[in-house]
Amino acid sequence: MLLLETHSEGHDPLIITRARTRSQPKPGIHKLINQLIQRPLSALGNFFIGKRELTLRVGHPYPFDEHQNLCRIHPNVRKLLGMEETDQIVISYNSKQITIPILDIDTEHIAQSVKLHADNEQLKFIDSHLFIGITALSRNELEIPSIGTSVTVKRSMYSLFLKHLNKLVLPVIALLFTIVQLYKDLNWSIALTVIISLVLLPIIIYTTLSEERAKIN
Repeated sequence: MLLLETHSEGHDPLIITRARTRSQPKPGIHKLINQLIQRPLSALGNFFIGKRELTLRVGHPYPFDEHQNLCRIHPNVRKLLGMEETDQIVISYNSKQITIPILDIDTEHIAQSVKLHADNEQLKFIDSHLFIGITALSRNELEIPSIGTSVTVKRSMYSLFLKHLNKLVLPVIALLFTIVQLYKDLNWSIALTVIISLVLLPIIIYTTLSEERAKIN
């Protein structure tokens, strides 16, 4: 009532409208981008880094999160996924999925957001770690029927590659420059140059992403 500036004893009328929806790209363009960019990068990420998927139970986020495009999970679960705060997480339910940033839930006051067992400390621990707070808008996009529904979560390899793009650009440019110089100096054939590039490029990517790989291995 304070947020809406209504009076507790009055009869102020309220206007109830449909929740806002995010602007979605055209299906054709979105599908094309997904096939040409996101899927190959996700496949490369799964190959060079590895993926870890967890099943969590949907809960309510903080009230002030409802107008934000984010979700909240336990910090221990976030570390288990090899992620940092504000990293992009992929939430899947049935055949639908969304990608949104994550933030940590306040573990000191977690009982205010998560329904915990009153007496059993072990069940309290499990409930707090299986929690993921998703906004009503995101639950609507995923067509989640109710609170407590299980969803699958994993980190977004596409956003991970974009995040570490600056680490990959310089080694790749250095590799290409070196290959071109060797091609000129040693009179290599084009086929040999391409083969050497295809062999060294995965090694450079694998080495550059070793820090991310170590988070889940």
